[in-house]
Amino acid sequence: MKTRFLFLLALISTYGFSQSINDYKGVIVPLKYDFLKNENQYRLSTLTKFNLQKAGFTAFYTNEAIPSEYDDRCGLLTVDVKKDNAFLVTKLYLVFKDCKGVVVFQSAIGKSREKDYQVAYSEALNDAFKSVIALNYKYNGK
Repeated sequence: MKTRFLFLLALISTYGFSQSINDYKGVIVPLKYDFLKNENQYRLSTLTKFNLQKAGFTAFYTNEAIPSEYDDRCGLLTVDVKKDNAFLVTKLYLVFKDCKGVVVFQSAIGKSREKDYQVAYSEALNDAFKSVIALNYKYNGK
């Protein structure tokens, strides 16, 4: 009984100190993802930045000059697109990490059954972004 209480207390305190995606001013988008061979291959970086802006985020590429009001790198998240291996289905999801590498949010898995990579990756990424858009992001000033 005492162990359950301590576990519950630890869980509540961890949840209480956890970061919300709304605590961050913007997002940094890499030009190349691990599962791809080239920068912006299949225009995934471009599509990621576009969808982030559509969801209300301020987004920057890693090679872009970041304005002075975003100087605090810990006020920015880094987004990564991950590929989930599957047979005959393209599955992608997004992982948002803070400056210490802690995962703040992970999207739902977006899927596509298209055979053409350009179409499949775009469709799967757009599908994964549905859960990001559903967050109704709004920077809270923290």
